[in-house]
Amino acid sequence: MFKDLILKNKMEFDLRLASSVQRYLLPSQFPKTDKLNFAVKYFPQQLIGGDFYDFFDLPDGKFGLVIGDVSGKGVSAAILMALCQTKLRHMAMSEKSPADTLKILNAEMISAMRADMFITMIYAVIDADASLITLARAGHEAPLIYRAATPDAPAEKIRAQGMAVGMVEPELFDSSICDVSVPFGRGDIFVLYTDGVTEAVNNGGEEFGAARLAQTVATLGSRSAEDLNDELITALERFTHTSANYTDDLTLLTVKKL
Repeated sequence: MFKDLILKNKMEFDLRLASSVQRYLLPSQFPKTDKLNFAVKYFPQQLIGGDFYDFFDLPDGKFGLVIGDVSGKGVSAAILMALCQTKLRHMAMSEKSPADTLKILNAEMISAMRADMFITMIYAVIDADASLITLARAGHEAPLIYRAATPDAPAEKIRAQGMAVGMVEPELFDSSICDVSVPFGRGDIFVLYTDGVTEAVNNGGEEFGAARLAQTVATLGSRSAEDLNDELITALERFTHTSANYTDDLTLLTVKKL
């Protein structure tokens, strides 16, 4: 029993250490710019989460944004997340399009992943000067764009094809993914999220859903990115009747054009 207790304590220590490393890899500071307002909410359901996000400066004054969800949880998912995030950040500096960047990432990651694991993700490049977002979607939840010019309309889904990273060989992956560009004008809001948001359920088994999320974003369209995220989480907790007790990892990454 004493040996079992020592082993249990060691495992708990290792998990907490892995959790600290994982949080260290997630950025804590937003890119410095007076053209964009960034905000993020990240709630792992367990000590180690499968969700991840990233944002970074790119050449020519552009900004890169990433959100992803690794299948499974625990240490293996955390290691895969760290490997994917590090590789993508390095590849992004080549200034290839988001789709081409994810094609290279998939080709490298597939050999390092178990057959039962994959990563859904979105890589977006924001050109604030050109008021443009270009993104590629690898099987992830469709992002939302809110238009300040039509404040009464719900935020719209940005539809783009693509399969999860590590799921299929490069030939099939490359043929499925593409770049999509959308205008990003003053007051517009870009929202990236994981399925922990839309698949959160209330006591009746009803999901929060993408439509409710889109309408809530529109209702909060005049707020800052940080206030919008706070209110979205409040709306989600009101819907599920919970407070910071989520059944899945939850990540919400919001950008507002100033």
